[in-house]
Amino acid sequence: MSSFSINHFKLALIPESRWHSSRFPGPVHMRASVFPYLYKELVGTLSDDILDLHRHYGEVVRVAPHELAFANTKAWDDIYNQKPSFGRDARFYSSADKHLASVDREKGDMVRRALQPGFSERSRRAQEPIIMTHIDLMIRRLHDKCEGGETPLDMVSWYDFTTFDIQSDLAFGETFGCLEASRYHAWVSDTFKLSRAGRLLRLLNYVPRLKRILFLLVGKSAEKQLKEHTKVPRLKLMKLIDGSKEERPDLIRNLIQRKEDLGLSMEELQANAMILVRAGAETTATALSGLTFYLLTNTVALQKVTLEIRSAFKDEHEITFTSTGHLKFLQACINEALRLYPPISIGMPRVTPHAGALICGHYVPGDTTVSVNQWALYHQESLFRDPFNFHPERFFGDPQYASDDLHALQPFLVGPRACFGKFPCRDTHHTRPIVMEF
Repeated sequence: MSSFSINHFKLALIPESRWHSSRFPGPVHMRASVFPYLYKELVGTLSDDILDLHRHYGEVVRVAPHELAFANTKAWDDIYNQKPSFGRDARFYSSADKHLASVDREKGDMVRRALQPGFSERSRRAQEPIIMTHIDLMIRRLHDKCEGGETPLDMVSWYDFTTFDIQSDLAFGETFGCLEASRYHAWVSDTFKLSRAGRLLRLLNYVPRLKRILFLLVGKSAEKQLKEHTKVPRLKLMKLIDGSKEERPDLIRNLIQRKEDLGLSMEELQANAMILVRAGAETTATALSGLTFYLLTNTVALQKVTLEIRSAFKDEHEITFTSTGHLKFLQACINEALRLYPPISIGMPRVTPHAGALICGHYVPGDTTVSVNQWALYHQESLFRDPFNFHPERFFGDPQYASDDLHALQPFLVGPRACFGKFPCRDTHHTRPIVMEF
């Protein structure tokens, strides 16, 4: 390697410093460099490590030279529900993205408003027959594949099949055919692969010099793969726009109808459709997987929820969004599973205004990255009794958990940018017919 290349690589490893302050505690190596933070996220230990840091340093801890993590229920409103609102950290949310989660706040807010009708209670009820069609198919496939309970099944995969088919049907008017084929569609498999690659690229945003060097080496190949990946959703979306699909309740039709008013390009429509599919499918499948694990490993809770569901319904066809509203213990189990195994465990970073901000009584300088790490918050002994064990009774009015701060649980965030597609994930309606049948 030439001396020119070596020197440029060394420069790439020097983080671009912004704000430093000794007022907020944290380990020396994390205060000095962003690399410990990036390494911990890369290997998957960041949330555990932040929990340990909060135990040692308190409710506010410096996790990088320019970043603070908070473990206080009040931080939800102070960070995510402020006016003026905090900006999104451009290193975490790529400015190149064309969907509602990008850092372009004005365009993102317009898209959110156009999409919200598709997530209303009224739309949710209209979409129920579509959703239940796929759940019924999942049940039939599970019966076929489990061979009377003799053959174990990977429920994570089956939840993926179901949620991706549902989200695709609601976004594009047709499915990926995962349930029909009982296997992953190539696009879905590639989505998981690209998610892992995207995670690495996001981390490289923190070291822009190194990112530029990497893009010189693999940029064209990555761009080609990404373009190939967008072909399937693009074709599905074009069919929907051309009117080849019947009028039906979905998630994106209102956005299509307003695309000219909003100045949306085909690329932006496609990006928003893709994020609706990916975000809705992955988070719901993760929540279902967590709930299934905790019920199967806690027989008392499983017996209670089974009795509750089977006492309320004669068969699975009676199970609807409306009829399940009174299943209080099941909802408590869902909340507890979301606490122990949140679909998005990391903090969603925001940047304080230039003038600074008051967060949990602490003045934080402007242009500082701040967040609440969900997994670390939900496992605080000061907020939840016996936080590492599954106790749905804490959400069911049990007096021994009266001191728990249930308002700390915000798996869909709060404020104007909270997830408005929380119904599928929080309701996890897929579990009810499964409990009835199996």
